[in-house]
Amino acid sequence: MAGRSKRPQELKVVVRRLPPTLPEEILRKVLEPYLPQTDFFYFARGDPGLGPHCFSRCYMNFTTREAMLNFSQKFDGHGFRNAQGVVHRALVEMAPNPRCPRNKERVDKLSGTYLDDPTFKQWEEEASKPLEPPPTPEAWLAIMEAERAALKQAQTTPLLDHLKAKHDARLDKSKKKTKEKSSEKTKGESKKGRKRGGKAAAAAAA
Repeated sequence: MAGRSKRPQELKVVVRRLPPTLPEEILRKVLEPYLPQTDFFYFARGDPGLGPHCFSRCYMNFTTREAMLNFSQKFDGHGFRNAQGVVHRALVEMAPNPRCPRNKERVDKLSGTYLDDPTFKQWEEEASKPLEPPPTPEAWLAIMEAERAALKQAQTTPLLDHLKAKHDARLDKSKKKTKEKSSEKTKGESKKGRKRGGKAAAAAAA
């Protein structure tokens, strides 16, 4: 079907039931006649935690089908004798996964490009400058006062200034009216006092 990747040719085998304590170097020497015909080799040492099912194994990928078949026919059943005299018969099978991991490392195209980045250059220039000595306590106080003044100035707006001026004008007008009323009341009381004094003087003369 269209869109599916083509399945790779089955040239990868797994050699099972190898002795659990078999060193990889010894196995490579035994497989030396066949290794030049491969492009991938991986050895997995046996896990002692598996108990009686503990075996080593290796994976090999051949370059041609003929080389793979030749190895399978000749090495399947090959005996390995351990120190205790127990013989382990190798079992050659087709690997469940015919694919092999890529050995080529990906090259990062962006590796090292940060050295030419303008932002990095600016940071590097700033970081290379000597540190300035901290300001004195008096300088700190001056800075704090300036920040407070700037904050206070930033808290007002033209609209707030207009409303405050309008409120102050109303307050002044109210104070002026109160003062005028108080003055008129004082004058009225003074006139009444003079009238009463005149009447009292006239009554005394009669």
